[in-house]
Amino acid sequence: SRELGSTRTSASAFDADSDMAQLLIRRCFEALRIPFSMGMADGLQILRYEEGQAYISHRDWFTVGIAGDDVNFDSENGGSNRYATVFLYLSPPPSGGWTVFPKGTLEGGVEDSMFVSTGRNKTALEEAMKVAESHFKPGWEVDLTQECYSRLAVKPVRLGAALFYHQDPMTGRLLPEAEHGACPSMTGTKWGANLWIWNKARHLSNPKGVTSSAPEACKVELVNSEAEAVDVQYSMDNGLAWNHFTTIETRKTFGATSYYGHSWRFMRSGGGEALGTWTVPEDVRSVRFTSSPEKGEEL
Repeated sequence: SRELGSTRTSASAFDADSDMAQLLIRRCFEALRIPFSMGMADGLQILRYEEGQAYISHRDWFTVGIAGDDVNFDSENGGSNRYATVFLYLSPPPSGGWTVFPKGTLEGGVEDSMFVSTGRNKTALEEAMKVAESHFKPGWEVDLTQECYSRLAVKPVRLGAALFYHQDPMTGRLLPEAEHGACPSMTGTKWGANLWIWNKARHLSNPKGVTSSAPEACKVELVNSEAEAVDVQYSMDNGLAWNHFTTIETRKTFGATSYYGHSWRFMRSGGGEALGTWTVPEDVRSVRFTSSPEKGEEL
């Protein structure tokens, strides 16, 4: 199909059945370390952006309540929604065609490279605006170009990919920071493909009587039994890498959504010794982990 709306001018088609599409889809699941389930994906969308074509900044996830009571998109409370996007750059244009994240924030030490633009290059911005203003009438394409060269953006590299999340992996909270746009292809044609992966079986993929192979969520209750605040960290790769989740005040509890095999640990606030480390057991739907060195309690 060809999109001729006021905010998208690309052409697209879906492929979920060819051998190559199946190979790429499975590889995307592997990159996210999520067990493959076609019921958790929309199919591979193939995209073509010809010279001057673009897509205004938007979100891939569905607004909670948009479908009334028919579909539960509330991923914080048991619903299904898009969890992550993997965008594949198949053939980039000679110039332009970036993916911009207007609400994204930069961590310290990130600099411009062949893969990323930090939006700090004023010369690149001025040159891009000259091209845009000569190519487009005043409107969203010009505004998008301004956004593309002044905010965080990923540059298309042939056979490269961009991965970005739409949900907090532990709470299911939908992330406004995932808003993104397809910057105009200044010269030539851009070919790409993207896969949307859901946090559980998408609402159109699990007919009555068919059991989904999507992993079941587990509600985790994190309890700070210490006389001081503690930091909570989580790991999705058997403890190889730990990420800060939250800080819990003394004698307080905090809830999260997790999955079998995820690890959690309590740390003395400010960086110190680990007070306790727990792993979500299999076939459990709710569990309580405490900061004291006791076994996690199945609820």
